[in-house]
Amino acid sequence: MTDIQLRHHTTHHTPGLRTLLLDIYTDVYAEPARTDPFCAVDRFAEGLDN
Repeated sequence: MTDIQLRHHTTHHTPGLRTLLLDIYTDVYAEPARTDPFCAVDRFAEGLDN
């Protein structure tokens, strides 16, 4: 079993984590994003930036 580390990040950390979060989101929501604009990567990225 792998140890899990939980960390708290604030909005000040978002720029440094943006690429990682977008990569994970793209992998997880690849299928729904093809047909559902609500799941689009651009929409998620916009949420990160605001």
